[in-house]
Amino acid sequence: MRGLHRLVQAPLLFRSCSVQNQSMTIGRGIQLGVAGILVAGALLGGWATAAAAEVDEQLHRIAQEMAREAAKGRIHRLAVEPFADLEGKVTQTGRLLAAELTTELAADRALQIIDQRQLAAHLEKRKALLLSGLSRKELSRVGKELGLDGVIAGSVVESANQIRLTVKLIAIKSGSLAATAKTTLPKTDLLAELAEPSSEPSRPLKKSDTPPAQSAQSEPPEGTTLVPAGPFLYGEGDQQRTITIPAFWIDLFEVTNVRYAELRLTEYDPLASHHPVTNVSWNQARQFCQSQGKRLPTEQEWEKAARGTDGRLYPWGNAYDLAFVNAENRHPGPTNVGKFEEGRSPYGLYDMAGNVMEWTDSGDGQVKVFRGGSWASSAQDIRTTVRNSVAPAHRLADLGFRCAKDGPR
Repeated sequence: MRGLHRLVQAPLLFRSCSVQNQSMTIGRGIQLGVAGILVAGALLGGWATAAAAEVDEQLHRIAQEMAREAAKGRIHRLAVEPFADLEGKVTQTGRLLAAELTTELAADRALQIIDQRQLAAHLEKRKALLLSGLSRKELSRVGKELGLDGVIAGSVVESANQIRLTVKLIAIKSGSLAATAKTTLPKTDLLAELAEPSSEPSRPLKKSDTPPAQSAQSEPPEGTTLVPAGPFLYGEGDQQRTITIPAFWIDLFEVTNVRYAELRLTEYDPLASHHPVTNVSWNQARQFCQSQGKRLPTEQEWEKAARGTDGRLYPWGNAYDLAFVNAENRHPGPTNVGKFEEGRSPYGLYDMAGNVMEWTDSGDGQVKVFRGGSWASSAQDIRTTVRNSVAPAHRLADLGFRCAKDGPR
């Protein structure tokens, strides 16, 4: 047996998997039973061993197909990065799945897999979380430094009773997607334990920055934070006033391309997986939030989440600092969500200034309000109080969204 036997006592089987290239189905349409992994438990004896062997064999077959596509694209030296959730945060489940796939790929003599520590050192040097999140230019530069031809990236999406895994092979020279593998697996209590966040979170909160304590009355929806009920300074200048709004949950990150595509089946540049989705109408943004059991935030909610209660001009304070934000064309377009750690709001939200503008639920039948500024906005235009509006059918290259939900009453 290969590496999985060393890890698994109680196996979890994937339902199905198909591996696809941009223009053809790998393996000529053959459905591949895929693997799952799981850990520790030592009570299932011979049945567990047999089942683990089957899981191991299926994962091996998937790795063979991926290796075959790599050979077609003359991709010989690979990096396999830990798999992340839709917000770009590496999970324990993602780490284990990536590690097992690495073991299987390393068995192919035509492939060279670089050491994870070597990859981690280069990412840390660039203050990046994932190789797949780099720009094409940066990815090409890292590829040359490490002698890489390709990178295998993945995303793990977990719901109450299942997990969806997507694995992608990206050719570094062209920046194009060479192959994709998708599968769905049932979720068990054992897997839930594996999926607990890593003890080394990819975006740790500083003690001084920790958002206000969340209410014990309600568990937060995944990927959100609670903005408590109460008064705050709304607006600016002669229009500034104190208003009070109820508690609400709001997403920590803008909705990303990969997260939006999971439900809307849209296509996007694989190197922009964790960039905020753009070119969506107000109604499309609203429908996506509803599919998540959420809604778009009102502009009052958005402003409180961005500036807190003290009337600050920017999410981080009153002094403008380009190092804290993607604005003024510092980058040629959106960056990965969560890139600017120092630019978080008092409640811990990322990218409430710059990166992309964000739809709100406010407005009327003719126009809808959007807030936040984008990567091309000036320092004046990314202030927390600036508001703009446009017809709800408009789709803009620098306009995205995040979702919210009513909080405990």
